[in-house]
Amino acid sequence: METIPAAALLTGISVLLFCLYLMGLRKNQVEERVHKLAGRPNKAMKEGAGGTDGSPGERKKRLWRAGIRENWLRRLEQEMTQADIPLKPEEYLGLQLIVTLGPGILIYVFSSRLLLSLEWVTLTMMLPLLVLRRAKAKRVAAFDRQLGDSLGTMANSLRAGFGFQQAMEMISHEAAPPLSTEMTRTIRETNLGIPVEEALRNLGRRVASRDLELMVTAVVIQRQVGGNLAEILDRIAYTIKERARIRGEIKTLTAQGRTSGLVIGALPFALAGFLATVNPEYLATLFRHPLGLLMVVVGLSAEVVGVVIIRKIVTLDV
Repeated sequence: METIPAAALLTGISVLLFCLYLMGLRKNQVEERVHKLAGRPNKAMKEGAGGTDGSPGERKKRLWRAGIRENWLRRLEQEMTQADIPLKPEEYLGLQLIVTLGPGILIYVFSSRLLLSLEWVTLTMMLPLLVLRRAKAKRVAAFDRQLGDSLGTMANSLRAGFGFQQAMEMISHEAAPPLSTEMTRTIRETNLGIPVEEALRNLGRRVASRDLELMVTAVVIQRQVGGNLAEILDRIAYTIKERARIRGEIKTLTAQGRTSGLVIGALPFALAGFLATVNPEYLATLFRHPLGLLMVVVGLSAEVVGVVIIRKIVTLDV
């Protein structure tokens, strides 16, 4: 029972430090956005440069590390934008540490079972990333379902005498999220003076949809060389609808294979978790003996290879 006050104290200190960290992020948020829009060097690159201190080799190494960190955070920020998660990369990473390490430490403090604590950390380490990828895929799928009909509406609007930006504005009012949200952002960018082509490319980066990429490419080319935009949008809408129909048929035909891969991939981990909870000593022998460790490594390798092969079989590019 002596560990309970210590655990409570550690938990309170961790929460307090994390809240102070978030307050610091919020304080500099406006300044960072202004610097990004103004095209000024970001904070990471400034810190990496380190002024004129040190040799040229050391400055180059600091710049290289700062560039890698900045690019990684930028990719994570892009993933979160595509998933429509209103958090900064630092906030997301902080939440990931809390979800992963916090309960793992508490499990070890209260139960003194290191294996169970490591099991929780291992299982939840990739959980936030899986949630992020799932939210991104769900949002892109919802966007693709709306895009075909909306392109047909835009084509009819162009035939009726509307301009391209007026057609987009109409879609932003009539469509449902996420299409209406992204169209509204694109219209706001054009109202701020960003060229339509650049605003459409930004739209493609925010959504990461192959169907939208097809539309953006066609519209950019049409604005450069000319042509009947209404007819182009009609053809793209027809292509998108046919691709969606074919993808639905493929998904139906490969449902059994995907389910088999999911069951086969999750069964060993579910069984290991059950044994670690019910009888930890029975499973601990597998990790103490060198032959057991070898079996675990071989089993995990075979598991990964099997899942990859099944995904290659059931995944068809349309």
